[in-house]
Amino acid sequence: MKRREFVGGLAAAVCARHGARLEQTEWLGFGPTKQKAADLCRHRWVLSIDSDERVTPELRRAIEGLPEQPEAAAYAINRLSRFLGSWIRHCGWHPEYVVRLFDRERAAFNDKPVHEGIETAGEVGRLDGLLRHYTYETMEQYVDKLNRYTTLAARDMYDAGRRSGPLGAMVRAK
Repeated sequence: MKRREFVGGLAAAVCARHGARLEQTEWLGFGPTKQKAADLCRHRWVLSIDSDERVTPELRRAIEGLPEQPEAAAYAINRLSRFLGSWIRHCGWHPEYVVRLFDRERAAFNDKPVHEGIETAGEVGRLDGLLRHYTYETMEQYVDKLNRYTTLAARDMYDAGRRSGPLGAMVRAK
């Protein structure tokens, strides 16, 4: 059995157990794939979290406490990242506010294949609580993801007509 079939079957079983619908699609890059998922949602508001992120009880209460019709088009959440077994509270990693809760009528994912974001037509508020981000527990995980992301970014630059060679790499390596 292929890994994708196993993961798909496991995901289908979990979704069925919780009464959720599972939609599968081809990979379009992070931004376009997440937007396609948001377009399939039945409700106006979407909370987008990745598989390596967890909502804290305080964040959950903040979301549940929002008014029925918030003025903000989206909300940024403070993300706390864990790297190689430690929570990182410095080096520009924290506080790190990321827009993750949004009104589909006033906000959407951009089309970036890597490091996608949510663009809004309106105010962005902030929520109390944390989004815990479990990044890499091992250096091997870090290097694997770094390789995947740099390949995607290079492909995106190539598709956009940007080229480089050894001379360009030396000039930018300063």
